[in-house]
Amino acid sequence: TTVSADRPGLVRRRQWGADPRLRSRCSAPRRARTVQMAFVHHTAGSNDYSRSDSKAIVRGIYAYHTQGHGWCDIGYNFLVDRFGRVFEGRAGGVNAPVRGAHSGDYNLKTVGVALMGNFEQRRPTSAMKGGLTRLLAWKLSSYYRYPHTKARISGKRFEKISGHRDAMSTACPGRFVYNWLPRLRHRVANRAGTIETPISRKWQTMRRNGTNLGQPFRGEAPAAGKGRKTGFNRGWVFWSHGGGAHPVRHQIYRRYRAYGQARGRLGYPQSDVRRTRQHHGTNQTFRHGRIYRTRGYGAVAVWGAVNRRFRRTGLAGGRLGVPTRNQYRIKRGWAADFEHGRIRWNTSTGRTTVRYY
Repeated sequence: TTVSADRPGLVRRRQWGADPRLRSRCSAPRRARTVQMAFVHHTAGSNDYSRSDSKAIVRGIYAYHTQGHGWCDIGYNFLVDRFGRVFEGRAGGVNAPVRGAHSGDYNLKTVGVALMGNFEQRRPTSAMKGGLTRLLAWKLSSYYRYPHTKARISGKRFEKISGHRDAMSTACPGRFVYNWLPRLRHRVANRAGTIETPISRKWQTMRRNGTNLGQPFRGEAPAAGKGRKTGFNRGWVFWSHGGGAHPVRHQIYRRYRAYGQARGRLGYPQSDVRRTRQHHGTNQTFRHGRIYRTRGYGAVAVWGAVNRRFRRTGLAGGRLGVPTRNQYRIKRGWAADFEHGRIRWNTSTGRTTVRYY
């Protein structure tokens, strides 16, 4: 039910000591619309560092890229040391398609990973290979990318896992790593498995049925409880045990987000969006409530005991009609307004009452 390669442990920017002043002139991180592939690099530095040296090496690369090259941030999205530890590189979110500065004209829609050392003369350690495998299996599978296929970036075709020298005139990532890339693709594919999940299947089904969510924008990740979520260019898909995978989009998603998404009062979606009978609008069912979208009232949510009483009255097809205002607090509980009435919920007694206009 989930991708088989979840995110590995990361050394986050605050943990390795990224000085925010070095990127103070940066605007908000630049993001592409998706991630299609990965470029593997090496830093061309020392191979003989201790575990305690790694953070200082990353800080040095960060300073060199920002102060020496004049870049906005460290160029790589991730770095892997010889002990197999994965370091968060460029700011902007490890689960987002952050545009780095690592492969010239081919930074867009790619993730840049640097192995810390020089692999023109030395082989990477087994631990480093393991760390890189775990990282790429997670990153590519979370965007539903198969390691053995190809990607077209800025008019050029690449393997989904390529070396820096495939894009530019350079020895990077060193001959020992470059010659190992076919084996790396095989290892990543084995770890990622089929990369098919309920969310990816829902995405593909919607594409075949003419509803295009676009490409994955935020890779599949755990959500509240044991659920999952993936952000696409045109909406989100949430999955939960028993509830299935359902897209939440547009005005309904904005209202859902305001209520805390799956962690909030509404819980996971239990249906796709559907037309509201006898009304010009749509609605969607969630584990603990509903959101109705109509032209006159926008996206309006009801939940809890109010929603349960609304269901007993026949929902929008009953005497109350559609909700016209988000559920709001009253003196002894909650209330919601509808086209033809109001539901009150006394949280002390648990009683709900309906008043028709």
